[in-house]
Amino acid sequence: MSGRASIRRNWRFSGNYPLFRSVKRFAALVFTLPDRLASEARAKEDKRSAPALMCTALAIHLLLTCSMRRENLVNLERGRSIKRIGQPPDHKWIIDLTPEEVKNGQELRHELEGPTVELLEEYLADWRSRLCAKPNSWLFPGPDGERIDPRTMAFAVQAQSRRVLGVAISPHQFRHISADSFLQAHPDKLDQISEHLGHRDRNTTRYYYARSKQKQASRAYRKHVLKLHDDATRYLVRHGRRRRHSDGSDEL
Repeated sequence: MSGRASIRRNWRFSGNYPLFRSVKRFAALVFTLPDRLASEARAKEDKRSAPALMCTALAIHLLLTCSMRRENLVNLERGRSIKRIGQPPDHKWIIDLTPEEVKNGQELRHELEGPTVELLEEYLADWRSRLCAKPNSWLFPGPDGERIDPRTMAFAVQAQSRRVLGVAISPHQFRHISADSFLQAHPDKLDQISEHLGHRDRNTTRYYYARSKQKQASRAYRKHVLKLHDDATRYLVRHGRRRRHSDGSDEL
């Protein structure tokens, strides 16, 4: 089984997470990985490897918060596909992807918020220029002034996740993990995550995510029905049963 299939199987179905004591711990380590990498970069700011580490931290953060595909991530350009609207402090950052840029022809827009904006602005102000001295518009430039090679980005993401977490996670796996985590908490919002991922066909989302969500939805439904049963029992205990008819039914 490939590494991708193994991670997706472990994350979605079996609960047997390598090197982790629980699903909760695995999720906590995954979702704080960008923070840890950014902190490491700041701690060794003068070292040659620090800018690349901060670049990987921001890349993983965008993979988690925007569920981006690798190609869209490395193709982000300042002033075009990622841009600031307005002036500080009343400004916002958005990612706009045209239908021609997205795998299935769906236009996508992501408005960045909070920690994402903070990390992005720090990266742009202090780190990006150290990755490439040549003028360019790429968010993630290579040393030659062109966009970073997708394979180089994937290698960096997997290498850092392996180093910190003990298991390599690819850019596409981060996309699946963040989407699946949302549905773990909101099993009834398959359509919403389908819109977020940019799936043209809802059946695509359903194929990848619905099986585990059906179990959670059923669990939530059973919990609801059992609560109704308990509430009904307490109500009848408090108020007593009405007179019973000859046919065995209770008077309502």
